[in-house]
Amino acid sequence: MISRRRQNTSCDPCRRAKRRCFFALSANAPAEIRCVNCEHRNRSCTFEFAASKAISQRPATGLERGSENSLLHLPRVEAQPASDSDVWASWLDMDAGQYNPENNQSTFSDLVDPCLNITGTGTEDQFLRRTERSPGSAGYLGQPIVGGSPNSPIYLLNTKLDATILEDRLSCIHNAIVTGCASRFVDFECNLYATASRYQLDGSEIQAPKTSHLSEESICASRWSRGKEQAFLSMTSLGIVRFLDHFSGLYGNRLSPYDKRLSAKAFKAVLRAFSMQWLSTDRESVSSLSNAYHDTWFHARSILQSAQSVKSFRVIYAILLFDGIAIPGKPKSIAPHEFLNTGLESLQYLQRLVNEYCAILGPHSTYSSLLEASLSVVSWAGYIRDIGAALTGSHSCKLPSAVYTKGKPQDIIQSGTVGDSLTLGLSRDATYQDLDDSIPAICRRAVANAFHVWRQIIRVKELAQDSPVSVSEVVSTIAAVKEFNQIFRPFMSRCIETLEHLSTGSKASSVSIILFWDLGVLILAESIIDTDLVSQIQPYRLEAISSVTETAQRLLSLSPEEAFNIQHGLRVDVPIISYHITPSLTATTFEKAIEAMINVRLSAVDDEQDNVSNWKEKIDILMKSLASLDATIGGEQATKAAFSSLMRRHGDVLSECWTEFTM
Repeated sequence: MISRRRQNTSCDPCRRAKRRCFFALSANAPAEIRCVNCEHRNRSCTFEFAASKAISQRPATGLERGSENSLLHLPRVEAQPASDSDVWASWLDMDAGQYNPENNQSTFSDLVDPCLNITGTGTEDQFLRRTERSPGSAGYLGQPIVGGSPNSPIYLLNTKLDATILEDRLSCIHNAIVTGCASRFVDFECNLYATASRYQLDGSEIQAPKTSHLSEESICASRWSRGKEQAFLSMTSLGIVRFLDHFSGLYGNRLSPYDKRLSAKAFKAVLRAFSMQWLSTDRESVSSLSNAYHDTWFHARSILQSAQSVKSFRVIYAILLFDGIAIPGKPKSIAPHEFLNTGLESLQYLQRLVNEYCAILGPHSTYSSLLEASLSVVSWAGYIRDIGAALTGSHSCKLPSAVYTKGKPQDIIQSGTVGDSLTLGLSRDATYQDLDDSIPAICRRAVANAFHVWRQIIRVKELAQDSPVSVSEVVSTIAAVKEFNQIFRPFMSRCIETLEHLSTGSKASSVSIILFWDLGVLILAESIIDTDLVSQIQPYRLEAISSVTETAQRLLSLSPEEAFNIQHGLRVDVPIISYHITPSLTATTFEKAIEAMINVRLSAVDDEQDNVSNWKEKIDILMKSLASLDATIGGEQATKAAFSSLMRRHGDVLSECWTEFTM
């Protein structure tokens, strides 16, 4: 086997590139020690950081000096290449819950902030809180040793998938899709459950000073001088789950060895099925891949059925991921969201236990801060899935409405960096780079506002199904839609106008909030029957249809993000709309827009030929956008289901509008 090394003992080039440093049998020159990465790139392999780290920790004994010197003279380990079948099978036999320091990419100081030197800071600087510390908190027991050990549980927070859990390509896909969506929808600025401890999910954009002449140390000092509110904790979604489960015995959720094994097994099975959704649908292999996806999905479902009663954060994470996976073939015997209620019930149960444990630790505890922040991320992810299932299906919300703490939409115009960014983004004098820099933060604030409105839309939808809906409740929801549009619609339109000039991250952020906001408006309009109320929502319905159509047209004209796709294991021509964590949700957006456009047309009295031609062209654009999702296995499943539903109701109309692609 290949010998893998921890970051603090990695060579300097691998540490800077955040690559795993390992050695294998090779034809190096005598007395020349180089790791595999350095040998491949024909560069020097130095260990200055590793040596300084070992020396700086504590004075070494004579025996330990020999160990430190051996860092620079490691024996070569014979590497035996594994076959593809072994790699695909090996994940089944490995425990994803096993703590493995080699999976972690950051030191403890990097976890809090890359610039923070833990050994040289006081207790208050280790984790800055918005709440002021009391005089008695300075002597909080255990603080000097927190995070000091290489085996500290805190390192779990930055865990990423690697080939010890999934095959390399699937690991890349999972990390890219989950990280991207987490930064857009689960970031601190989006999270209505967020606590006092600010956090940064891996992949989130941090606004650094735009002064290229400043040194890294100056930038770090500038960031920390802005005050306690700017401190953040760096985490990954996978690391959060492992971190929370690590303390299950302490907060009263003791799991048997069997439950732990079953939890890990379900976790890995779902991760594999989830990641397989983004494998390509090349015509040569589409049949075998579809069969493999079908088998993998049902295998994951079978294990999850057995594991759903286990109350662990791994199982909760697996259920939340599985709920968004495209169901292969849409078998009628399988109800959508079949595990979601169980997962949300387990989440509520564990929320209570973790909160009680954090209360015992106290407000000045490092681990209390980390646990609260981690729990808020999982809780918000559950809330997102709860809202999404209720908005697009027959699911009823299980979780109580989140307390809205981000301020009213118009408040962001009055003050704050987001308001400044929004003003700058709307300015016609702003450069494309200015707009690109401002988009992620504005979109995250828009997401927080959107979820608040979506919960109101769900309330109207549920009332309309059971009884005559309250007029005042509908009017209030329409007013919330109007308020959101007044604040964010000009910004969203500006993003679409300049879409081809934006970076991959900004494209994904803006397209996501635009499409899903418009989906919510279309669902609200669909739920309203009262004639007077229909007339009030109609302008926003037409605006949403137009917005989805224009976005679809722009997306079709964009060239694929080839560099991003290749880097993250995706097929070169996978479109940017396929980057969302729930492929079926994107397909539903186009499906609802097509249905709404047909209904609007059928109720219109204007039959002029020009208008009919224009309408048919827009339907064609939406259909082609929906069809473009089939570049991936998951997208293909979602596209088939959407087209099947549309053709059963509007087959002749859609056939009339469809045109062949022109070369």
